[in-house]
Amino acid sequence: MIFQATTENRFWVTKNAEAIIELHGTIKDTTPFTSIDEMLTDTNIFDLSGLTNASWMGLRRLHDHIYSFNKPSIMNFPSSRIYEKIKLFGNLFEKYDLDNIGMLFVDSKGSIVEKSVRISQLIDHVKSNGDYGFSLDGARLIGPVSFQIPRMNLERMQIKIGRSTGRKNEKYVYFWESYLNFLYLTVNQCQTQINDIQIGLAGEVQNIGSLLHKFEKGLTTLIPSFDSNRSHKIPAMLETFTNWNLSLIDGIQKVTESVLGLCVDFSDSIDCPDSDSHQIMIDLQKSLVNIMKPMEEVIQHIEVYGKNIGEALFSFVNVKQIKSEFDSFDDKNMSADLLERVRDQFEIMDIMSEDSWEETKSIIVEDIEAIKGYRKSCCVILQGFDLCRQVLEHRIEEAKIISHCIGDSSRIKSEVLDMITSKMVTEQEKFCCRFFYPVEYSHSMKSGEGLGQSSLVFL
Repeated sequence: MIFQATTENRFWVTKNAEAIIELHGTIKDTTPFTSIDEMLTDTNIFDLSGLTNASWMGLRRLHDHIYSFNKPSIMNFPSSRIYEKIKLFGNLFEKYDLDNIGMLFVDSKGSIVEKSVRISQLIDHVKSNGDYGFSLDGARLIGPVSFQIPRMNLERMQIKIGRSTGRKNEKYVYFWESYLNFLYLTVNQCQTQINDIQIGLAGEVQNIGSLLHKFEKGLTTLIPSFDSNRSHKIPAMLETFTNWNLSLIDGIQKVTESVLGLCVDFSDSIDCPDSDSHQIMIDLQKSLVNIMKPMEEVIQHIEVYGKNIGEALFSFVNVKQIKSEFDSFDDKNMSADLLERVRDQFEIMDIMSEDSWEETKSIIVEDIEAIKGYRKSCCVILQGFDLCRQVLEHRIEEAKIISHCIGDSSRIKSEVLDMITSKMVTEQEKFCCRFFYPVEYSHSMKSGEGLGQSSLVFL
């Protein structure tokens, strides 16, 4: 067979000797979670350290699925990639208890490292020492604790968030820290989404290839003069799609890494004794503008690649042509021997239809309809390109505001927050805004600006 089933993108669940339910592999938008239900007890502990990838919608569905159990549950999110999405969902601690979560730190050598932290350690720190300065094993957390635990949960514990040193420009320093994190997460979500598009496309195109390959074998048996090897071109086409998507991921990743580096450098500079916070913020603004410039080229490539993939795929998978080729067979030429060979080539196992060409035709037509379904699914997946483009364009517009107002943090804060709350088109942007700017988010919801429109989700 040309088309082999992939295992790296599958999802599975196990239960270890300590009765911990372990989730493994990849969670896609449509991943079923029924296998979890079979392992439930009165109290359940879930470990997500085995997940290698998880789409936004897949995690949303998992989040809601576990909450629907109405059973006490404890969740471990050791991967920062997973927790960075989960923490945005809202009502986090109301749905289940959290134990370990993955977060990003800076070690003594200045390298960014990922560490798993117990929630109790974070809470103990903020109660005793405030929002800033959390460290673990000699490495310091990037940013305050309030960028990791939803603000409302800290406020309910009467914990003061933000900076409280009494130093000049404190509120603007906190704004820039929050904006850097907002920028990092929204752009990083686009990188994740391109990866999800790649996984989704690969699966659906391979499904199309398998059915098309089978169809071509069967049709050659029906019509000896038929000569088509379109399915053999699919691996090369898929490789081209993959290379395009990987180049997009690489371009976005370079920006997210630069933004993360700015987060670290800004905190280091601003925390130095006798530092000039105004000049540090000016330097940050200039750096942000420069960092975002390459994103304009990434946006152009998203438009081109998305269009090219769609055109190539939909012109290649012409369901009407496939059906026409099948209908061109003259039923009068069917014989018992030919029917047996055709059923073998089409891999039809249904014994109830083995003596009927009419019933066999109906089964083959179902395969053609399945190809149409996979093609439609590809169309939905490709919509993610346009959503990514819009999100990144919003970040570019914010960078332009910053470039026009260098040195005026008050004006930048006002105009950037207005831009964020009025331009949100995806659920990811909406949730990021709610997490980092709950007051502005609330006002936007009441006034109906931006969020009065439908909020789209990366599919």
